[in-house]
Amino acid sequence: MIRRALPALTERDCVDTIAAATSLSGALFQMATPSAEIAELYRSDPRLSPVVIDVEPRVARMLGAMLAGFVASAG
Repeated sequence: MIRRALPALTERDCVDTIAAATSLSGALFQMATPSAEIAELYRSDPRLSPVVIDVEPRVARMLGAMLAGFVASAG
């Protein structure tokens, strides 16, 4: 499906994109869903507010940048 949308990408680019999406989503989900104790810590200290993330837009932005790089390198 990725190659249909972006035919300039190689099969390896597509596989790397899927691997990155899976890895990023898993890691960021863990950060976005902390335990109750950690969530309370985040709420209690305004300096920690940047740690709280919204997973979907963050992953979309990072994958978009990755795909833009792949397309640019494909020429």
